[in-house]
Amino acid sequence: MDARVDSFVMIQSADSLLQILLYGASESLDEELVREFRSGEFLPFQLVESTPIAAGLGIDLTLSEAQPYEARIYRDAGSNDLLIALTETDEVSLAILTDGLPIVTWPAMRSGVGSRAQSGVETGVQDNDDDNGRRRRGLFGRRDRGNDGESGNNASGIAGENNSQEDAEYNGVKENLKFDVVVLDAGHGGHDPGTIGVGGLYEKDIVLSVTKKVGAYIEEYLPNVKVVYTREDDRFIELHERGAIANRAQGDLFVSIHANSARSRSAYGAEVYFLGLTRTESALEVMKRENSVVRFEESTQIASLSEEDVLIYELANAANIETSQEIAARMEEQFSERARRRSRGVKQAAFVVLYHASMPALLVELGFISNAQEAQFLRSDYGQSIMASAIFRAIRDTKVEQEGGASEQAE
Repeated sequence: MDARVDSFVMIQSADSLLQILLYGASESLDEELVREFRSGEFLPFQLVESTPIAAGLGIDLTLSEAQPYEARIYRDAGSNDLLIALTETDEVSLAILTDGLPIVTWPAMRSGVGSRAQSGVETGVQDNDDDNGRRRRGLFGRRDRGNDGESGNNASGIAGENNSQEDAEYNGVKENLKFDVVVLDAGHGGHDPGTIGVGGLYEKDIVLSVTKKVGAYIEEYLPNVKVVYTREDDRFIELHERGAIANRAQGDLFVSIHANSARSRSAYGAEVYFLGLTRTESALEVMKRENSVVRFEESTQIASLSEEDVLIYELANAANIETSQEIAARMEEQFSERARRRSRGVKQAAFVVLYHASMPALLVELGFISNAQEAQFLRSDYGQSIMASAIFRAIRDTKVEQEGGASEQAE
């Protein structure tokens, strides 16, 4: 879908209904594009309608497949296209994500009439009935209830004890959706020293110290968040096992912490990576070095990722990739704006350690210990505390945003 628009937003108002607002779009969808939708060219997406409104263009799409999906929309970095990524989920989780979101009625927005939906979009909404007079399906297939507590339609026949069971299931899954487990991974360790910097400084020692400081900040200022370490002492953990530890802990975020090195002694600054195709020579060098850890491993696990491996991962984990990118940008800002360190930006690379973590995952390069000044900074307790607090603040802000609640502030 061509996206020559100011901005865009998508609401998954019901389990199979996607509603997209293209701000600033001046025309309806191209007729050829509409014909392609009608002919099934874009299955499982089906076009319901597109409506010009004051703000731009409103589009309704439905998903034709029975498999429940969580949908995300984003702009393709290399073109003007908008891409919609579908991540397989289960009916209970999807019901929680869509529960309570109003269905937008685009014609009501032509005159600016409407209320503010949870997404922050100014909308005309229908809370109960669709255009055909049918009741909107409530959570778990139950009908929405009226003010008297009775079903808004004929009785569904679901016994009260079944409702209680469903409510318990709902609350259990909702609890699991909280941001309450962070997995911290100190790179290298044991017989793998990592890169060796100025004055014989070992990467494995620097990153373990910083990792434990991040964990201490979380435990002090976010006591409801559980911290899981892949290692807490000088031991070697294989790359696949680091991801497995995170998966067993059902982590909400995986952060692998490292220190950088370069042939040029003048290179300095922090970098934040998320999994993706490697796009720059510098990122390729970092990826090769971090993936080379497998030479210390006794198992025969995957040593590198092919382009096909990464593309398949991106398609199957689109939501995690998007969240990883958002958190990486937040962390990069903390490094540059709050820690006052040079940031070399957010980058993508095919790191094996991130590939094995089934959750949003980042790899942080704290700085170059091949640079004498940066090595001195990262060797010091002050420097380690500065970098750890920047990582912590990004994690804290992520929890606040995802849960929509307040959190104690740590400066």
